[in-house]
Amino acid sequence: MESPAIRVLIIDDEPLVRGTFVAFMQHWGYVTREAENGRVGLEIFNREPFDIVLTDLDMPVMGGLAVLAWLHEHSPDTPVVIISGAGQLDDAVQTVKLGAWDYLTKPVGSMAILESTIQRCLEKARLIKENKRYQNFLEEEVEKKTEALRQNNMALRAEVADRKRKEEEVLRLNRHLEEIVDASGELFSYQSVHELLAGALESFQYILLGGMQGNHGGGADAYFEDAFAVTRSGDDITMICGTGVYSERAGWQACEAMPAEIYRKVNEAFAEGKGGFDGQGMLIHMRTVNRAECLFYLNCIRPISEANQRMLQIYITNVASAYDSIVINEE
Repeated sequence: MESPAIRVLIIDDEPLVRGTFVAFMQHWGYVTREAENGRVGLEIFNREPFDIVLTDLDMPVMGGLAVLAWLHEHSPDTPVVIISGAGQLDDAVQTVKLGAWDYLTKPVGSMAILESTIQRCLEKARLIKENKRYQNFLEEEVEKKTEALRQNNMALRAEVADRKRKEEEVLRLNRHLEEIVDASGELFSYQSVHELLAGALESFQYILLGGMQGNHGGGADAYFEDAFAVTRSGDDITMICGTGVYSERAGWQACEAMPAEIYRKVNEAFAEGKGGFDGQGMLIHMRTVNRAECLFYLNCIRPISEANQRMLQIYITNVASAYDSIVINEE
């Protein structure tokens, strides 16, 4: 793929100078446009792209210094070469301060000097563009790396927080296991199923409250107030004990002792052989080795976490063993 031709804008009020420059530059393969003063030159520059601008200083309508100042402000990456017949050092210094890339005096002694000046300015412009592209590339890479690092840091913080949470959960579970052992110590001292299930309801509160003494019952920190335990024998479901609104309904048939919606859930839990937590009511199903079935219902006033639900299930296995022991002793 061929490189596009170099486009040169020549601004000079002398037709002979412009014609000479155009002839040589076209011979070098450049594409040229001419302007007789700075105003016309800038009009052309605003309509077409140019790689380099050659301008005289002293011209009617708009001189080279005004052209240079405008290009330096609006297109600073465009090389501007001043070619002036004045040849004053002050002029050269002033043009450099205004942003000129090079300064030649007329008449140009050798067109090779002009070509070399143009090539040098174009090479400098190319290096500046490459440097900017590379700088942009570096900034993008730094931004990408920074974002990746930020994401990694966020993931690391999340992982650390997750590990800390799991460690705290393990410690909490260990404490709960101690509470279960503590609560289970009383189970085999009960003499009747009623005492056992009532004691289990109290121990539920104790376990959920983290083993806080004096919180076997209700209170401001209680997890539930209204609770009961029922057993099933064939198709009969009987309430054995309860707390809150169910405290005086021991011995009642379940269909009479509880609201219809809760009774429906109790039947479903017995049919499925498992309990559950719906955000307010918690059902805990218990089946002993000797196939006896019992169901606990807790009307929760605080949410019960999954970890606490697992703790209650672990405790229920001990209750089931004590249940079978009581039944065997009675027999």
